[in-house]
Amino acid sequence: MPKPDLSALSSTDWKKRREAIEELAQRDSQELAQGLLDLIRLDHQDPNARNAALTLLPALKTPVTEGLISLLQDRDAEVRMYAVQALGDVKNSASEQALLSMLEDPNRNVRFNAVEALGKQQSQQAVEPLTA
Repeated sequence: MPKPDLSALSSTDWKKRREAIEELAQRDSQELAQGLLDLIRLDHQDPNARNAALTLLPALKTPVTEGLISLLQDRDAEVRMYAVQALGDVKNSASEQALLSMLEDPNRNVRFNAVEALGKQQSQQAVEPLTA
């Protein structure tokens, strides 16, 4: 399958980005998921593309949890933070465990976003570490 064209996700026109998100969501595939993960890792400075990727990833039927968890090991704190944000919308035990581990991240913004993501997931496991 050809690599999906994600260039419209960088558009400054929000209508074009919305249309691209809707179209890409219909073409759910492993190639699309990987392209979005790569976008977060390599092109996260582009807020339009990044936000579109963060919208699309959790909406895909293609499993993305493992790919997002792999981004939690990135050297760049911003990449880790965006992966944490996306994991907050992927509600399963693997994402919850990964988010719990990010409460110990050296970067304050990553930790803050992990708390928010665990709240979105209504994680009962987060109560003790957060209140200790």
